[in-house]
Amino acid sequence: MTTKKTVPLSQIVDYATNEVNPSPNIKSFSTLAKIVKTLPDAKIAIRIQLTNKIKSYCNGFLPKKEMYYCLCLADFLVKQCPEFRPQMMNSDFMILFERASEISKVRKTSKKPSLVTEKAMKIVQSWGQMFPDDLYEYSQMYDRYISKGVLFPLLDFDDPEDVAAIETLTSNKVVEETIEEKMKRSASEINECSELIHETLKKATNVSLQTHSINALYKRAVEINSKFNLLFVEFMQKSTDTSLLQKYSEIENVFTSNIARLISFINNPQQSLIYRTYTTGHLSEEEDDDSTTLKNSVNAQRKKRIIISPVNSNTISDIDRTPKESSHSTRRGSNQLLPPPSSTGIPIRQTPQTVIQIHQNKTDIEPTEHVVVHRIGKLKKRSFTQTELNSDYNELKDSQH
Repeated sequence: MTTKKTVPLSQIVDYATNEVNPSPNIKSFSTLAKIVKTLPDAKIAIRIQLTNKIKSYCNGFLPKKEMYYCLCLADFLVKQCPEFRPQMMNSDFMILFERASEISKVRKTSKKPSLVTEKAMKIVQSWGQMFPDDLYEYSQMYDRYISKGVLFPLLDFDDPEDVAAIETLTSNKVVEETIEEKMKRSASEINECSELIHETLKKATNVSLQTHSINALYKRAVEINSKFNLLFVEFMQKSTDTSLLQKYSEIENVFTSNIARLISFINNPQQSLIYRTYTTGHLSEEEDDDSTTLKNSVNAQRKKRIIISPVNSNTISDIDRTPKESSHSTRRGSNQLLPPPSSTGIPIRQTPQTVIQIHQNKTDIEPTEHVVVHRIGKLKKRSFTQTELNSDYNELKDSQH
């Protein structure tokens, strides 16, 4: 009899939101949706895990791609499981959601929002409009951002992830998709896949861990590109809008170059990693003429402040020295040893026959201080008068004869 193996719910969530997935893992999302509908406490556990992941992203410990998949999972569960919607009204989740989305920064710059910010903006816009009773806080959040000048993108109801929401909004209406709408949806898929390619190659520092992800992403990119090319041929036959033709042609060219980058990395991943490391960490830019001139002028000012003290009392700067001396002193810098000053005192070592050395003025008859007298090799220290010194001098002179 075989026993069924149980898998922790956290492991399923980690697998569904792992950054190695080339695209949102709809199969794992559907599995989690079934668990939410079956187990009453599963929705609370999933909300706590999503909250912890968003908190890790805000602290810089979660990759941007994995954060994007967390938002995709939350969006999928909200649209598939009505019982999961109240969990998205949790105060901790909403605070971290706004912090991670950075929607308020969109109005301050014309730069295209990131993958996470763009997905968060779609969530705020769609949840408030599709579920005003269950998720009224997101409707208020949307109005607040609109009042601050945030421009939200047009809501794309052709997104495959919005199937349940489309059925809710359109009721039983049958909507036939035109070629323009198909091209718009396909272009949106290409832009999303391009962002995933950029994020994957940017963080592909470990080949063994990223091989599966890159191969799966390449397979999906080829499928999207083939689908887009078929639609583009049909669009060229039916449309006369040259601006749209030019736009879609540029999108296809950029996407083709991204696929070529993936092929290059798959064929020779080690060379790509070495090239990235070499070009970013081991090259130093050459100094331009302006910076070199400024550096030389600063060194010249430093040289002027270096004073060399020769034996005599006259001080000579580096400017007055010969080129040879100047270059020598510049090389040694502050570590150069200066010559000792000339001594006017009494030598430290003297022979027993050394005569008395007196340092005093000739007219001074007062006792001198610190006079050293050598008497037959014995050193004594005290003060003497001039008469005593003369007497000692005579005694020493007689003893030598």
